[in-house]
Amino acid sequence: MSGEPTGDASGFFVLDPADAAGADLLARHVEARGGTGSFVGIGRSMEPTLQAGDRVQLQRLSGGVKRGWVVVFAWQGQILTHRVIRTRKREFWARGDACTEAEGPVPVGKVIGRVQGYWRDGEWRSLSGWHRGALGLAYNQISSRARRLVRQWPGLGRLVDLEAYKKIGGWVYGDIHTQDDNRVERVLGALVSDVSPLTQRLVADVEKHLARGDLNLIVARSMRVGWVGHILLSRVETDSGCLTSLRVSWGARGLGVDRLLLEAAEASARSRGWKRLLAPPARGNRRSEELCYLLGYRPADGAFFKSLENS
Repeated sequence: MSGEPTGDASGFFVLDPADAAGADLLARHVEARGGTGSFVGIGRSMEPTLQAGDRVQLQRLSGGVKRGWVVVFAWQGQILTHRVIRTRKREFWARGDACTEAEGPVPVGKVIGRVQGYWRDGEWRSLSGWHRGALGLAYNQISSRARRLVRQWPGLGRLVDLEAYKKIGGWVYGDIHTQDDNRVERVLGALVSDVSPLTQRLVADVEKHLARGDLNLIVARSMRVGWVGHILLSRVETDSGCLTSLRVSWGARGLGVDRLLLEAAEASARSRGWKRLLAPPARGNRRSEELCYLLGYRPADGAFFKSLENS
């Protein structure tokens, strides 16, 4: 999970995660605030622990690192927020809770700080305490092994997905619903997954388009699990919209969340009086193409179109 420290006049201290100077800028941000800082997460490598749009609280490191901690560190020109899975003297290995492969060995000197917790939907959630670290580490290891198994036996995919969620809080079928979540940081998180780097101009453009009603982020949520997917609806012409950034969390795939989001986006477009929708195809994603056909989209000029008139 990559992140952006906050703090300028618009509420965002914009930092390109791929910028080689990014680690120094973030370290100075933390130092200037007495050893603590915060940033907005825009990646998905730490799901379900951290999600895009979470405001993460960071504490400067005063010594070494411990297994189970979530730390922010510089790695190969990026800023990563991953969990420590192994330590050795002044080095460590880390892996995202939603990742298969680990990074390392990483010198402890590359650590910018430890994640103390985060705010989500106005609620503070702590990651401190040995028990939270131990549970997070256990989930990280189980999740990584499950992904390796799924690579070898794809048929196990759905079973593993559902069982993983049952172990971390219980999946409740039928409680998934959609809602608009047009906070600037949420929309940026959806955009940056497809369009990078994050820049101050992008922040300004998002704020402007949200104010005009040209952008609408539709989020699928579960009462027990939280975010399970989203889709971005944007105006491309006076009476036309475009669907992009369709994402469904790993554990919710196969449950029809993608269809739910597409139908919610179509309903939103109709309420705005739009006459047609454009859905750029996801390359190599047969499921996405089949779903578009099922919902009435037809290919034209390298994309999928659907007329909303008389349908």
